[in-house]
Amino acid sequence: LTHRMYAPCKNNLKEAAKNASNGIPDASAASSELAIYALNSCMLRSIGAQIGDPVECIYGGITQTEWPHIVFSPSFATTYSDLHDRFLAPDQVVVNEGSTLVLDGPDIRITKLELTGTLVVRAEAGCRVHLEDVTVVNEGWEFQAITENDVIEVDSIDETDMIRGYRLIKRAEGCILEFRSPGEHNVVHHSQSQI
Repeated sequence: LTHRMYAPCKNNLKEAAKNASNGIPDASAASSELAIYALNSCMLRSIGAQIGDPVECIYGGITQTEWPHIVFSPSFATTYSDLHDRFLAPDQVVVNEGSTLVLDGPDIRITKLELTGTLVVRAEAGCRVHLEDVTVVNEGWEFQAITENDVIEVDSIDETDMIRGYRLIKRAEGCILEFRSPGEHNVVHHSQSQI
């Protein structure tokens, strides 16, 4: 899916912040990851889904644009045209601002979804999953910027978080739907609220 973007990850935060202050693309881990969310959000918008607007955030001293965190595993979709086969009624798909959607599996189809928070759908090969009518509302997951005070306590920060300039905070477990038994799995009138 990255054929529609160029978002290299080659600079540490210090170099990236210097580049950004000079009007040069920062090419940081954060901007590369956020670019994937932007691409996936924009592709869903382009087929008719209602995707929350991006917000401005600052990670590692760099102002970034953060869209809803939408992740398509390679088994779910490898091309833009795959999305038309996966989202059967895209105008009935709503992913609100600040939400996280992870789709991982080769045969997941979505007709109607309203998401405020976090939804993870994992389906093993042979599981045909159809989200016919799903509403999820929970506190979700968010990125929390790493501050200078955090850097002082560098031993308490995971290296991948340091590279990105933020850490993932799971305010709630979110809604995780896992399908391991081969066959048809229709999720109809599923509603989960955890606020």
